[in-house]
Amino acid sequence: MREYLPFSEWVPPILAFCKKFETNNLLEFAVQLERKTFIEWTAGFTTSERITSFSRVIQIIDENHNPTDVICKMISYKPSPTQKTRYIDFNNASELKKIMDPVLDSEQFYKLKGGKLAKYTLLRLDMELWDLEVFPGYSGPVTVEHVLPVNPPEKSEWITKFDEDARKKWTNKLGNLVLLSGSKNSSAGNLDFSKKIEVYIKKQYQPFRLTQKLVEEFHDWTIDNLQRRHKELIESIENIY
Repeated sequence: MREYLPFSEWVPPILAFCKKFETNNLLEFAVQLERKTFIEWTAGFTTSERITSFSRVIQIIDENHNPTDVICKMISYKPSPTQKTRYIDFNNASELKKIMDPVLDSEQFYKLKGGKLAKYTLLRLDMELWDLEVFPGYSGPVTVEHVLPVNPPEKSEWITKFDEDARKKWTNKLGNLVLLSGSKNSSAGNLDFSKKIEVYIKKQYQPFRLTQKLVEEFHDWTIDNLQRRHKELIESIENIY
């Protein structure tokens, strides 16, 4: 959150919780606060709405003496009918799905929030594949790469496997994106899939589990495989949140 969220309104609630309860239930609180933060970000909360939402969390911390009560009330809060403020029912799975599905399935997911949402989402998916006791953290530059290139060469396998409509629809979707370490390599980015795996993905020094999973599971990159991975990633992020 510190490194990859483009805003910091979530920090004061963490500090307020620690000041009052120290480390009691801190991990549980942080997990639910991150969940709240991501979903409200996905829902398009403005800076003002985020400030209002996180100020409400601080108020809940101030008014309660049990950390478990704070966590419960933080995610089940509903404003009174007279309060004209947007809120999300975090206990309503169907409501959360309606918020998240259109965003996660967007044809321009790679570009949303200036590209920051795609990177954060992929990192969150990657972290879920780690045993946190041995998780090394992320160091150095982290980039998001397209498997199906944005501008594939005219005589490449990409033109054969993906017609123009498919490329337009799927290039920037979540299922076509992987994490890489270091700076982008534009020349490697346009290689055929087998060469891209060898040259551009397997030699990455940052061990992204999500990228390794793609290498292990897919020996070709077709529209069916892209769609399958896209569906799996959406289901995974929804299971997290």
